[in-house]
Parts: sequence; structure tokens; C-alpha cells
Amino acid sequence: GMRGDEVERLPSVLKKLGFFPGKITTDYFGDITKRSLIAFQKTHGLETSGNFDEATRNIMNTLVSGA
Repeated sequence: GMRGDEVERLPSVLKKLGFFPGKITTDYFGDITKRSLIAFQKTHGLETSGNFDEATRNIMNTLVSGA
């Protein structure tokens, strides 16, 4: 898995949007984060790669900003 600031924010955003099942988020991109990201991508009609790509980021940013 990967670590870093962006990785740390991703599970928190996925949790806020109802896709991350865990109670605690970390700065580690592991299996739970990947499965949560794939569920998000599937729900929003994106390629279910499990990668935090530009299309995924754009939709996530729109949802989080409330636009």
C-alpha cells in the first residue's frame, strides 16, 4: 500500500460519503480503502480500477464541496 497526505485524506472522504466501513482511517492505502474506492467508482459509473484517478477525484471533489 501507499502512504501520504493524499492517501490519509482519501479514506476520510470515503467515510464522509458513506463508502468507508471502518471506524478509524489512517494514512495507509490498504485493502479496505481500495474496496471502498471501487464501490465509490461503481456507484458513480466510473471505471472500477481502484486507482484514485482524475475522474474519480473530480466527482469526489464535487460531492464534498456540495456543488
